[in-house]
Amino acid sequence: MATLSLHEQLCALKEPRFYATDMIKDLIDYLSITLASSGSRRNTHTLCTAVSRSRDLCDKINSLISASSNEDGWASFDTYTVMINPLEKYLLELSEISETSCIASLSGGLLISEWIEAGVLWSKNRKTTTEALTCLFEAEYFKSFTVKGDLDNLSSFRRHDDIAFLDELLLQCSARSKGWETRFSPGGWSHLQATFRKLDDIWSKLLTSNESDIIEHLAALNLALVGIVEVTVKTSDKETQARLGSSEVLSKVSAFSTLLETHLDDKSTSRWVLQGQREVQWTMLIDTIQGGNITSLNFHELKKFPAKIRPPYYLQCLALIEYCRILITERAKKIPQPAAEPLGRAIVSVKTALQAAAKLSEAAAGLKTNVDALKTYEVDNAVKSAVKAVCDSFKEYQIPFAYETIEQAKVLDESRFNDWKTRLQQLQVNAPSSFIEIVVKVSGKASQSLKGQTYKVPQTSSLNMILWNECRSSQQYGELVRKARFETPEQRGTPLSLSRSISEVLGSAPTTKARVVCLILD
Repeated sequence: MATLSLHEQLCALKEPRFYATDMIKDLIDYLSITLASSGSRRNTHTLCTAVSRSRDLCDKINSLISASSNEDGWASFDTYTVMINPLEKYLLELSEISETSCIASLSGGLLISEWIEAGVLWSKNRKTTTEALTCLFEAEYFKSFTVKGDLDNLSSFRRHDDIAFLDELLLQCSARSKGWETRFSPGGWSHLQATFRKLDDIWSKLLTSNESDIIEHLAALNLALVGIVEVTVKTSDKETQARLGSSEVLSKVSAFSTLLETHLDDKSTSRWVLQGQREVQWTMLIDTIQGGNITSLNFHELKKFPAKIRPPYYLQCLALIEYCRILITERAKKIPQPAAEPLGRAIVSVKTALQAAAKLSEAAAGLKTNVDALKTYEVDNAVKSAVKAVCDSFKEYQIPFAYETIEQAKVLDESRFNDWKTRLQQLQVNAPSSFIEIVVKVSGKASQSLKGQTYKVPQTSSLNMILWNECRSSQQYGELVRKARFETPEQRGTPLSLSRSISEVLGSAPTTKARVVCLILD
């Protein structure tokens, strides 16, 4: 069986590429390498699905570009041109999410405010990934390419990621406090242990519940609790240690965990009422934890060019084409019909600008280490001349000219260009240096629906990403990821961590030596 690279699976396109989709492809590369290399602790299955969906949409755009060049009408052109910008937007939003685990980035953080803020950041990133994934399937630009069944597992992807993250936080809470009882007051330690048990009970209930309303507060509480333990154990500030390790603070933490469990079990009270109660109590708890310191004459030729143009000129070129379409439409409405010369001048000037931008993109093909070569004064001046010619034609035909359209396109082009540069630079940094082969063998009920494969993954990746690939096409995805576990043949009965790196779980190994793991579903 051929060895599969998870990164290649997520990135490989089936259709020939065009310059117009270069940015999309690079962002897909960036996200997939980030996922495969770091094994994102917080949104692995949601992000993997988003990247996989983006890759399929990129293929669809490329196929529409090919069709557009050979058809008489504008159907394919109009379809793909409105897809590129929103797809780039969602990919950029996803790429802005921190790649590392909250825990990893905060280890050693001795300011409790950082741990509180980590909860806010996690909630924001969770919302971004969830909304982006949903839009990639349901947004107006993409929903015509969504088939029946695509949406069935979206909530399950999100739920699995939430459960996995909470599980890691629970483990961290317990591990970081072990052996440090003396850093807490007797009452504080007692409340801390009671909170651990309560949070473990809540986590167990979530495994068999569809409840999601308390997830954000639960994660925020867990992060805050990890922070309390970390700061209390490591700080040299006696006053901070005494306050965070006290019964006064930890009793209120315990009380909030009790409130969360009560709300989890409450099926009668309005969710909005419960949400309001949690917000009030959480604000008060944060205050206590922080010590009271809450802080658009051959117009049809124009459609051939956008596919050959990259940022930072793509959106401006689309705006110029749209201006020409408006000129043609509005001129046709006038009786008697005005002279064609102004329209002809505008189209020729726009074509010149598009040719210049397309030529620049082709000349700079492959210069990913010097993307600044994609922006020149010559093309800038060609675009400016085209805008002036179009504006003059609007005036001659007495049509209102929306100058803000090209201005907004210019701003967005510049922003996308700069973001692209940043991601390309980080793409080099995040490239994995060493790989390992993982042979997945399935057993138990898993053998009825899963086949098991051989994977080539970075040693810094995680088994959680392999689990996503094994289960993602199954109609029983939610049940599989909830009940499945990995074990090694040598240590049956001992589940392997989904979140930690493969090198941590299985130990570092030469790239020529495959490691076997068993995917079990009782």
